[in-house]
Amino acid sequence: MDSLSELSLKENKFCSIPAYLATISTLKNMSLSKNRLTVLPDHFFSMTSMEQLDFSRNQLVDLNEPFQWMSLTKLVHLSISFNNITNLDPIGQCTSLIYLDASNNVLTSLPPSFSRSIRLRVLNLSSNSLRYFPFNLMTSLRFLKTLNLSNNLIAFFPEAVCNLRSLQFLDISHNKLTRLPETLGYCPTLIEINASNNFCTEIPESIGKSLTIETLKLRNNALSSLPNMRQCLSLKTLDISHNEFTELPVVLKECNSLTELNLQNNKLVRISASVAQIKKLKILDLSNNKSLEDLPMTLMYLDSLTDLNVSGCVKLKNPPPEIVKQGTQAILKFLSQLIDGSEPIYSMKVLVVGYENVGKTSLIRSLSKKWKKVGENENTNNTIDLSGLSTD
Repeated sequence: MDSLSELSLKENKFCSIPAYLATISTLKNMSLSKNRLTVLPDHFFSMTSMEQLDFSRNQLVDLNEPFQWMSLTKLVHLSISFNNITNLDPIGQCTSLIYLDASNNVLTSLPPSFSRSIRLRVLNLSSNSLRYFPFNLMTSLRFLKTLNLSNNLIAFFPEAVCNLRSLQFLDISHNKLTRLPETLGYCPTLIEINASNNFCTEIPESIGKSLTIETLKLRNNALSSLPNMRQCLSLKTLDISHNEFTELPVVLKECNSLTELNLQNNKLVRISASVAQIKKLKILDLSNNKSLEDLPMTLMYLDSLTDLNVSGCVKLKNPPPEIVKQGTQAILKFLSQLIDGSEPIYSMKVLVVGYENVGKTSLIRSLSKKWKKVGENENTNNTIDLSGLSTD
């Protein structure tokens, strides 16, 4: 036990931290997740060698006094998710913290002391009751790379977000935002934004100018247009499903790196032929657009397209349902045949004019021999030569 550095006591029925653990000076990593802790005993704070702690899925409400946490000078990783914590003020004293997961608690605000956690790289505050993110944290958390604020009650996000100069991943989905900060696209290292499930009606121009954003998730908002995306050269994944788009945004033709585009559950009436200019597109989801009737023939020019979803497009006539059921390659082949004039005929109504329908067999045999594709005969006049048929 004298050299013990890691200890897992998770999924037991501990109501407190055993006192003898405080005597193990070498202990650096401890998990007490999925127990019944309600408070942290005083002897816990004498475990000054601790670097990683997991108190997730307990019944903690209070985190003791702030000064007690000052003794944990080596603590870099702390998980207190799935508890009943209302105040993070004590955590502000842990200036060595790099990772903090305080998701799924009952936080309504962040204390001023939190700005002292200047070394934080990862901060997860999802599934709380936060109504805003403090302005001062935008300037103090200068090393922050991942910020998860999803599933809160945030209605406003400060323009000072651009001061998070190291930010790479931002999740502000499932909030009450009606707009995104105009400066959001100016975060110099931002790779992924998830602003899904909000109430935004437009996207800041700065996002279209970002040279770093690779993934943009805007699902389930109230969007009907996008800004100019000409400089968004790194964008690979765009999810604008469950919005108000009536046509494919023409600006997407500038996104030379785009490989995945989700437009399901919009109000699409048409798809512009310019879709063929998104050369690297691999996945295109157009499903559940109830007013979409036709696909552009230019889709066949997307050599990288491997997954085309048009299920639930109940008014789609071109391609017909029997082709759609066969999947992506069948759809692309059909569009290709439209372009070269060799669209296959799946059914034909024939009226036999012989006396008492006499001559059906001869007519069918002749048709099977003489029918040609449109364009094979330059002098075609849309007639069928019935000479030589017998009606007896």
